[in-house]
Amino acid sequence: MKELKQQLAEEYGLDVQEMCPMSTGVGGDTFMVESLQGKFIYKIADMNEMNHPEAEPELCDFLRKRGLPVSIFLKNKRGEFITWQGQRICHVQKFLEGRTFGAHQAPPWLMEEMPVFLARVHRELREYKALPQGIGHDFFKFMTPERAKKSYLRSYEREDRPEIKEELEFRVHFLEKIANWTFDASRLTYCNSHGDYTIHQVICGDNKINGVIDWTSACAQPVLWEITRSFFGAEPSCMDGSFDEGKFNQYVKAYESIMPLNTYDRAQLLKVYIYQLAVCDYYSQYLSVEGAKKEEYLQQARFGTKILKNCGIV
Repeated sequence: MKELKQQLAEEYGLDVQEMCPMSTGVGGDTFMVESLQGKFIYKIADMNEMNHPEAEPELCDFLRKRGLPVSIFLKNKRGEFITWQGQRICHVQKFLEGRTFGAHQAPPWLMEEMPVFLARVHRELREYKALPQGIGHDFFKFMTPERAKKSYLRSYEREDRPEIKEELEFRVHFLEKIANWTFDASRLTYCNSHGDYTIHQVICGDNKINGVIDWTSACAQPVLWEITRSFFGAEPSCMDGSFDEGKFNQYVKAYESIMPLNTYDRAQLLKVYIYQLAVCDYYSQYLSVEGAKKEEYLQQARFGTKILKNCGIV
């Protein structure tokens, strides 16, 4: 911590009074900084094929100029938004006042506002330069049930807990049910997007969204995937993986008040998300890491399994 404080003083001229870790999520390490100059967030971002922290400040500046409340980044003494710490990229951004709700704790007003905010992001980012592909056309080509089955069987051999092994067995059987699912990616609406739009990234005020943070994973996604994923992570009735079709339709309708979907998007709204959950082995990720991130990967995997069990789509 002493070294981090020194770096903030040398690189950004911040007189740090207090500094404490906020999270060690899958995207990096984040710290709350209280200084004589104000409150800030210091993020040391992980570099991988999904994270592009070097692009985050420019993207947020673009969205902010178009009226969307997003992160405001500080430049270091060299006039740059990013600072290197070994092989990791560091950001400093102003602290955004407000609160966040936990998973499946969104109040009704937020379930109305979240899809509208996402639609506004998609509308504005149509005018932005092309971002890296997230779930691109190749995803459906290479992430197949056959490949997923092999991964699940490897994870099964590595896992000791009976309840986790049972979940892996369920997933293997579930893959048989979707073995013939196909998607025409050319008919899906792709758009530059947040990439990790969840309730955890939404800073809330009094019945309003104060801002959305953590644009490190911004990429081009099928818009329907981010709609459905954000719904399942925020809606209280989804806590056990259940699916409330009526509430989901309301969520989608709120999105379409800004950005209409095409007929094919509407038909695949749930299926693309279910397919992605089914063919991505988060259990393997959990088994391959240590520390706080290990439990986070496991929770992602187990919640996904609950959705597959309760979605009623197969």
